[in-house]
This record gives sequence, structure tokens and C-alpha cells, in this order.
Amino acid sequence: MKLIFKLCIPGYYEYIQIIKNSTEKVLETFKINEEELYTTKLAVAEAAINIIKHSYKGEGDNLIEYSIYSNYKDEIRFIFEDNGDKIDLKNIKSRDLDKLDDHGLGVYLIKSIMDKVEYKHVEKGTKLSMTKKIGVDFDA
Repeated sequence: MKLIFKLCIPGYYEYIQIIKNSTEKVLETFKINEEELYTTKLAVAEAAINIIKHSYKGEGDNLIEYSIYSNYKDEIRFIFEDNGDKIDLKNIKSRDLDKLDDHGLGVYLIKSIMDKVEYKHVEKGTKLSMTKKIGVDFDA
């Protein structure tokens, strides 16, 4: 995988739009369909929201590092790294739609949209890696 985009933003909800817009611009170069574009942006936004809400316990000047990688064949990988509280990786799970209360939909959406989702602890925080398979003809 090759790095094709990297961004570092402060942990405020208003900056999530920058992540969504940047993701859209990158994805447009891959010529994916509108539904994939929309759902991928949704998953990326939910990931950023969860970092602010759970890792940082609310908005603040803590940074969110966001990178996009691709093999330029059939996969795009979206990576978030934070330096907040290390979350309990065993507690990250999507819930059944029938059992959702006022929270829990974010992880469900991310896992439903992405083909592979991995969380791991890094030196100062948590790293989230989300991989999306795409069907693109780069020679066209």
C-alpha cells in the first residue's frame, strides 16, 4: 500500500467536515460509484466522531491523524491514529440493530461499510485501520 493522503486535525467536531471533504476528493480519483462514495465518507466520519467522543472524552486540542493508502488495484485503506486514552479493545463491537439504544450505531456502520476493520493500541493511543475493496479500472 502506498500513502496517497495524510491530514492532522484537532479533535473538534467541526473539523470532521474537512476529513469528509478530503476523503471525497481522494475517492473521486478512483471513480467509485456514488453509493460507495457516500457510505465510505459516512464510515470515516463515524470513526472520527468516535475518537473525539470515546478516546478524547469530548472535544479538545488533541490531534487526530488521518491517512489514506491504496494498492491502486482493488483496495483503499483509511487509518486513524489518536493520542487519547487507550480504549478497551474488547469493548469495541457492533450491536444488533434491534438492540441499539442511544449509542452503538457508529461501530455497526463502520463494520457494515468497510471490508476489514482493525483496532490496535499504539504508543500513545489507538490506531484504527479500515479497508475498503473497490472495483476500479485504473487503466481506463
